[in-house]
Amino acid sequence: MKYLIIGLFIIMYLPTVKAEFVTTETNYIGKDTSIDTDIDGIVDSEDNCVYIPNANQLDSDNDNIGDVCDNCINVSNEDQKNTDGGLTYISTLIESTQQTYPIPYDIETDTENNVYICDFMNKKIIKYNDEFNKINEIQLDIVPSFTDINSSKNIYILSNYSKKVIIYNSLGEYISEFSLNNDLLSLRNIAVNDDNIFILTVTAVDKYTLSGELIISYPLECSNCVGFDVDKEGNMYISDVEENIVTKFDSNGNTIIKIGQTDTDYNLFKNPFDIKVRNDNNIYILDNINNNIQIFDSNGTFIERIQYEAEGEEEIYMFSITNDLSKLIISFDNKVNLYSLGDNLGDVCDNCVNIPNRNQYDGNNNQIGDVCEGIIIYECSLQHPNGICEEGKQCIEGDCVDINTEHDCSVEYPNGICQTGYECVDGNCVIINGDTNTSSGSDGCTYSATETRHCLVSTEIFMLFIMMIGLYILRKSLKTK
Repeated sequence: MKYLIIGLFIIMYLPTVKAEFVTTETNYIGKDTSIDTDIDGIVDSEDNCVYIPNANQLDSDNDNIGDVCDNCINVSNEDQKNTDGGLTYISTLIESTQQTYPIPYDIETDTENNVYICDFMNKKIIKYNDEFNKINEIQLDIVPSFTDINSSKNIYILSNYSKKVIIYNSLGEYISEFSLNNDLLSLRNIAVNDDNIFILTVTAVDKYTLSGELIISYPLECSNCVGFDVDKEGNMYISDVEENIVTKFDSNGNTIIKIGQTDTDYNLFKNPFDIKVRNDNNIYILDNINNNIQIFDSNGTFIERIQYEAEGEEEIYMFSITNDLSKLIISFDNKVNLYSLGDNLGDVCDNCVNIPNRNQYDGNNNQIGDVCEGIIIYECSLQHPNGICEEGKQCIEGDCVDINTEHDCSVEYPNGICQTGYECVDGNCVIINGDTNTSSGSDGCTYSATETRHCLVSTEIFMLFIMMIGLYILRKSLKTK
């Protein structure tokens, strides 16, 4: 059985890994007068960004660092000082010291920053919490190949060997499974959103209902497709490791963009092996040979490159990024490493120099990042890129909602409700006056003669608070079982 598994892996995946291995010097000193490292037509001695192709040599702030390499594009900072930036090793989550052959670990994260590692050889899924302590293991009867997690935190496991998909909930309890009619060697990857399950094969993407009913099959023309993900709208992202291209398809299978074509700038891949799409709608692509993760926006525009180091000639197969974009998890040959992820913003551009904050949220517009002020952030990035809702709306628990112009106290209290003993008047939380001409309402509030509503704590908020406490206690008790 063990050798059959190894053989299948060699047949399916090792042909995608090229024999060439390129190391990258992170502390590059001096520029060669004849070498063109990034193959952009400009030799290193004249290139303002040696490791990322940029034939246009755009340098908006004239600091001699090309925009594609610059951590602060619009303010000159030749020293590129970035106090809270960079990729910092934290720990090794899992490692196999007994095996002499590669073990590919697929990695996924959920909306609460829990990490799930698909242990191919030991036939189990290992779950870590947001502090990266192991909290659960799902022992399987089948060999897991790939996994994905939806926003309900259900775990969808693709088994190439068994030709089926098995579904568990976040507690590791079995839900259901369904069989696939594909050939064993044609299955490549799985991706899910809240509406559908998508299976990548050699020749197509098969779209299923969450209960396992085949809806449609989208044909593919792909030399060697491996990396795969979908977003909440059903757009599909697929990497071809032979053509070194990543393609974004819409929910009907039509091509939207291609990243990495020869006629595009600073999009060079060498074996784009894995893809992730996060809530910021950016596309994260692992470049297996170049030892980096390149980030693009939803339109395919280059944003950033995260460089990491491999030890010796070990290969990198899979990766994931936590939902809050603060941690990076990378699967090497026989281990999975955890890293903290800086914000890649130079100090001269960063509104919170000592704490990574990629989103740069500044709710009160005082030029100091909310994370540096200890302000609770209700992220509304889906409605507006910088987390600020459009005029007439406010951000409440992640959603942009209409502002109640009469009683908008969101500055004093995030959900617009003033603290006990205060009421919201013209946008300010003020002490409730001693109006004696009041009457009690059935909702627990008092009403003045002018029908002004004075609520110390609304019944709805109080009941929601009690329910949250109950859910918290239930969750804690389940975790301890």
